[in-house]
Amino acid sequence: MNAVAIQEAANIKYPMENFIGVWWSGSENAVLPAGDGAHGYKAITLPQRW
Repeated sequence: MNAVAIQEAANIKYPMENFIGVWWSGSENAVLPAGDGAHGYKAITLPQRW
């Protein structure tokens, strides 16, 4: 699902600097289908506290 959302945003030329994902969409696997269209995409994560 996350990869599809990123791919579709890239397809409609949504500005990736305005598209921010959360931790489960921050892996390389999520952006690979969008290719160069994912340039500028960011994801945030929570800090780990041990």
